[in-house]
Amino acid sequence: MAMVGLFWITEDAVYVGAEPVAVSALPAVSGGIHLQVERELSAVVLERLADGGASVGDLLAWRRGQADDSTPRRAESEALLRKWSGE
Repeated sequence: MAMVGLFWITEDAVYVGAEPVAVSALPAVSGGIHLQVERELSAVVLERLADGGASVGDLLAWRRGQADDSTPRRAESEALLRKWSGE
């Protein structure tokens, strides 16, 4: 399982915190270990997932392509969030 922004991504599921991503956008958690930009981008990704502008399959495809369960470093994580948010 790898963490990207506020998302936990396994080979077959995407979670926000402890909850599976559903069809409605969930607010990003404030504070914690994430930078403001990560929270904002995560919220945009959630909105895109909810309105059909992004696919959970994109997140799962990224995870399946990883050699191990390591979480990407902050710069890579931010780049993935930007990609998934449509920036």
